[in-house]
Amino acid sequence: MKKFPILASVAAALGLASSALAGTVSFKADKKTVQPLECPPDALTIIHAQSDYVFQSDLKRGHGEQDALHNSIELGERLPLEGFLGNWPNAECGHWFLRLGAAYERFDFDNERESRLPDTLQKIAGVVALEYLVKGETGIFLETRPGVYFQHDINSGTFDAPTTLAAAIPVFGGDRFYLILGAAGSLLWNPHVIPVVGALWHINDQWDLRAYLPEPRLTYKVSDKLHLYAGGELVGGAFKTDRRNVPADTNLSGAVVTYTDIRAGGGITYECKPFSVDLGAGESLQREFDYHRAHERFRTEPSPFVKLTVKAEF
Repeated sequence: MKKFPILASVAAALGLASSALAGTVSFKADKKTVQPLECPPDALTIIHAQSDYVFQSDLKRGHGEQDALHNSIELGERLPLEGFLGNWPNAECGHWFLRLGAAYERFDFDNERESRLPDTLQKIAGVVALEYLVKGETGIFLETRPGVYFQHDINSGTFDAPTTLAAAIPVFGGDRFYLILGAAGSLLWNPHVIPVVGALWHINDQWDLRAYLPEPRLTYKVSDKLHLYAGGELVGGAFKTDRRNVPADTNLSGAVVTYTDIRAGGGITYECKPFSVDLGAGESLQREFDYHRAHERFRTEPSPFVKLTVKAEF
């Protein structure tokens, strides 16, 4: 389907936090006074690193086989914005922040007998975000990632600034179900702007359903530190490839390609504040290279993948 590659680009830009508004702080009363409970501190420094590998699979169109190695790292720092917008929307334990950071991401492909596909796709981007956090979880955010999205050579055509505006809206009058609504846009996507839609359901104290990109998942909390999950993942983005010799199709030289990896699987997360480690595995259902401006598309057969994610937030 045509929209899958675009959704992968949104996933790369979105960076939506692992949950939305968590509700309001309760109050404890006695006969004399009503005192609000103390709000937990918000994490100000963010470090995320991920490495995953998709095993070799055949190309449905083209020649030979291909595997994929993916690595990424992101660093960020939140700066409090006291009194911003008069502290609207005035949720208990709600605070506005300016988040500044940088991100690097790289895909490496071992292409056997297929010169029309890139061997590498990578990005170097800054991160600028305006966030409203409630109990450390994202409720509203506007984020842009200006940078270069390229194969090997950096030029004016590799610049992009994927931007996303999204909010978590409580429904049914409680703090368990939220709609996630917004929009995302990019210079390299086709179309340039698309909607962002999802949902978050805190089913009970042990089960969470997060139905939004880039990692929709159902999570079971074995304990405060140990979580099990099953779900999907959407990896990829839009990049400007190098000008190169492509005998089979000269239109692919210097073309924009949208890479999409659609995955299903599960894993285990261990949290020991401020660190968390995520080990995952499953099936890459389909990897796709869509040269939408050149009207060419290449896909692979399914293949297993393994993943390691390490996060530190303090």
